[in-house]
Parts: sequence; C-alpha cells; structure tokens
Amino acid sequence: MRLQLKFYLGLIFCFTCVQISSAQEVTQVNDPALNETNKSREDSLSPKKPTKLNETEVNFLFTYYDQDGNHSPVTGGIGTEALTDYSSTVIIYVPLDSSSRLGVNAGVNYYTSASTDRIDIDMSSASSADIRGQMYVTYNQEKPNKRSRWYVSGGLSSESDYLSTSLGAGWSHESADRNREFGIAAQIFLDRWQLIFPDELRGDSIATAVNTDRRNSYSLSLTYSQVLSRRLQFSISADWVYQSGLLTTPFHRVYFQEQESARIERLPGTRFKFPLGLRVHYFLSDFLILKFNYRIYWDSWGIFANTFNMETPIKLGNYFTIYPFYRYHKQSATEYFALFKQHRLSNHFYTSDFDLSSFESHKYGLGLRYSPLYGLGRFKFPNQKHVTMFKALELRYANYTRIDGLDAFLMSLAMTFLIR
Repeated sequence: MRLQLKFYLGLIFCFTCVQISSAQEVTQVNDPALNETNKSREDSLSPKKPTKLNETEVNFLFTYYDQDGNHSPVTGGIGTEALTDYSSTVIIYVPLDSSSRLGVNAGVNYYTSASTDRIDIDMSSASSADIRGQMYVTYNQEKPNKRSRWYVSGGLSSESDYLSTSLGAGWSHESADRNREFGIAAQIFLDRWQLIFPDELRGDSIATAVNTDRRNSYSLSLTYSQVLSRRLQFSISADWVYQSGLLTTPFHRVYFQEQESARIERLPGTRFKFPLGLRVHYFLSDFLILKFNYRIYWDSWGIFANTFNMETPIKLGNYFTIYPFYRYHKQSATEYFALFKQHRLSNHFYTSDFDLSSFESHKYGLGLRYSPLYGLGRFKFPNQKHVTMFKALELRYANYTRIDGLDAFLMSLAMTFLIR
C-alpha cells in the first residue's frame, strides 16, 4: 500500500510540474467572477468517492475560461476586465483499508489579465499574468456499525503575492433506515498577502493606511438530507462565515467627485456571511432526473442575493448522459459601492468593484458524459501490476452573462480512471 501511495503522489507531482513549466512571468489577480465560476464547475465535475474498496479513482480535469467586460476595479470601475485562465487538476481517492480513504486534490491555474496589468499606469507584461498552485489532502473514515463518517482535511494554495493554508473537519450521521442524514463541517483559511498598490499611490502614507497583510476566514456548515419517496429527495444547508483582516484589495483604485487623483479601495476589516440553501432531486423516470437548487444569501456589508440552479440529466441509452443546466443570480449592492467618480471624500468606506454592486447574471450550458460499463479502454503503467480502466469521459460548456456587460465562457474536459 505504501508503494502504491508513493506512485499516486508521484503522479500528481509530475503532472503539476509539467503545468508549471509552461507558465510565464507571474503576478496576482483576484477576480470574484472567475472564482465563482471555478467553484461552480468544481462542484459539478468533482469525482465521487470510489464504490469498491479495491479501486483507486483518479480524475483529471482540464478547463479553459475566458471573460471580458469594461468595469475593472483596478482602474476605478472603468476599463477592460479581459481575462483568460487555463486550469489543470488531478483528484485521487485511495482506499487505505475497509473503512478509510485518502483524497488528494492538486492543481495549477495559469492566467493572463489585462485589468491587473493596469496596476501600473504604463502597461507591462510583468503584471499581466500569474500562476496559482494548490493541493488539498483529505482523510475520510466510515463507521458502518454507527452509521457515521468523519473527515479531516488540510491544504495549501499559493500565487506570486499570497499564501493560503486551510484546515477542515466534518462529521455526518445516518438514520437507521438510511433515509435521513445530518452533517456538520468547519473550515479555516489563513491567508497572507504581499501588499501591492497602484504605482502612483505607493509611499509611506499608503503603506501605513493598511495595517495588516493577513486575512482569516472561518466557516461552519450544517446540512440535513432526507429521502421522501422512491423518486424524491431533498437537502437543506445553513452556513455561517466570518472573515477578518485585509478584506480590501490594495490595488483597486477609487475616484472621487472632489479630486482627480485616486485612492485605494477601503472596506471594513470584518465581514459576516449567511447563506441558506435548498436542494431537491426528483427522479422523473429511469432516464430523466430534475435537480433544483435555491440559495438565499445576506452579509454584514448589506448585500442580499438569491440564486436558482436547475440541471436535468438525461440518459441516452445505458452509457451516455446529456445534462443541460441554468443558473440565475440576483443581488443588491453593498452600501460602500459607487460608480466611477461618484464617491465623496467624506465617505469612510468606498469601492468601485462591480462584484459588490447590484446586478443580475445568467449562466447556462450543456454537459456530456460517456461512461461505458466496462470503460473506454484498459492498460497498465510500466512496472505496475495494477490494471487501469479509462472509466468515463465528460465534456462541459458554460456561458456566463452579467447585466453590467461582463461576459464569460468556460469549457471543461474531465477524465476518470479506476486502478485495480
């Protein structure tokens, strides 16, 4: 087992190094629209745990993301938001014994950003691209006699100007009839930033205005799921998130009515977030499932949002599945937001980041999955006795539009392998 684990971790290391070697000069970009899209695709394409104890599951995910818009916060709410992202991820689930599994998630993002290139007034290639690497490890143990399972996790993520570490843990318990389940999970992120300011605002007075380079995030999640009938099941979730530290992005400019020169964005040093979610799955037939998800959200900065998701997997034969999906999001603006040159110098907090504005967005697309019973093929790695099955292939396309003019599209390729 130890040799097997070394082999799988070595596979991750080699795969990651190949991706890093193609990167160019690096800097930092922090784009919430991109982060939201990445999270959505990871939720929908992430592999499930292996169903057989003697099987190791290996998943590769490759994605291409492209966006454009004209409300960059780097230049005060005006200017290009063009961004391109290339992402590669490998996720491995290794059974350690009859009741425990180890999961490893490692990936690299390489992206170019025209908006971040304007941190310096004179555009330069040194601030137009960056690379992000990440790795998360999870240990999961099931206790069938107690109908419960628990996990612990840890992770590390890094870009050219920040380092993030995370710790997490969770526990869940099923009812005697296996129709109900309750779960609780907690996670901590400890981030440290290299402070980067717009070039014309750099100096001692700006540096002393930002009193920390750290951001800490704490979350607690509660979930309850139940099977109501042979066709209908649902789950509800409640989250509590608390953030403190550097919640301002130091290279975001803000322009005021009373003067021509900019200041850096200024936001409160704490933030509470409260999402509530409802998920419903209805098995209409053996070939059609209706999946609905609704989330309501509010936070201490005054943002209130509603999000609705719908996905309808349709089985075409025994091995081929097609699933159209749609997501609608609407939110109010934080009280600290204003357009370019609409802020007053008397304001204590201020931002022109349109991700904190009032907007509506739509995301829609199509996914295709091909998973034959005996796989697409079988092979052996050199000097390995284990047989590897190419189990499934999945393609996904999504288009994202926002009322403020931000447009994006995403293409993903996922491959699943089983090692026996």
